[in-house]
Amino acid sequence: SYEFYIFSIFCGAVLGAGDYFDAQAVLVFGALSAPLLTPWVGITLASITGSVRFFTQTFAAFLIGAIIVFIIGLVAGFASTPLQPITLNQVYLHSRLWIPDLIVLALGSILLIISFVRTETRPYLPRAMLAYEFFLPVSAAGFGIGAGLIGVWPQAALVFIVHLAWASFFGFLTLAILRFR
Repeated sequence: SYEFYIFSIFCGAVLGAGDYFDAQAVLVFGALSAPLLTPWVGITLASITGSVRFFTQTFAAFLIGAIIVFIIGLVAGFASTPLQPITLNQVYLHSRLWIPDLIVLALGSILLIISFVRTETRPYLPRAMLAYEFFLPVSAAGFGIGAGLIGVWPQAALVFIVHLAWASFFGFLTLAILRFR
């Protein structure tokens, strides 16, 4: 729905500000303001049911949300160029692959899938965990290109791809264990 894209814009703006000011608290707020990741859940559901059409639709929706966050990060990176050199520890931190992030991502994907299958309520904590791990590398990639930071853009994009594959694997595995067809 359109709400996913509206919240993606807001999330991207907050994450761009967090990258701009190098503020971890603002980045966490950006992850908390992220949309409910129903397109990602749709990706995992389409994977287990084998529906190519549904997979394409949900993957495209998820990708559009990520592109929105990327573009806003790009604009924030361009805005930071007159202030260079500044410290951008958070941008570099979220453009690298870390084992604790993979653990949080696996746990978040498992909890989000279980809560979607077992309850009617919107799962807040798993959504924030996944949004943090998906959207922060995307924002860092856009910011890295915009600010002209060497070694941020390709690594952050690869971190996003690894995170997406990792979470989707655990989501698929959770659905298979729950015998959801």
